[in-house]
Amino acid sequence: MLNGQQAMDEANILPQFKGIAIHDHWFPYFSYKQMRHGLCNAPHWRELTFMHEEKQEEWAKHMKELLIFAKQEVEKHVEQGALAFKGFTAYRAGLYTEDY
Repeated sequence: MLNGQQAMDEANILPQFKGIAIHDHWFPYFSYKQMRHGLCNAPHWRELTFMHEEKQEEWAKHMKELLIFAKQEVEKHVEQGALAFKGFTAYRAGLYTEDY
């Protein structure tokens, strides 16, 4: 059985990818230096929800509110044309590139 990076290398997608990969902060992704990295906030949201609901950590609630605020601000600026991502296409796997 191949480990994470070996499997990704064998699939030969990420070793060739030169765009921005949006991912869940899994350590092997960072071994690909030819691409830029962006972190998906869904895992952050789940961890913050756990910390707030299960551990009663109030700071986690505030961090979730901050994520919502940031998302709303980005959406507002995109609608106003201030954050235009010209030439970028995306597909469900979460990889964003101008060259796709």
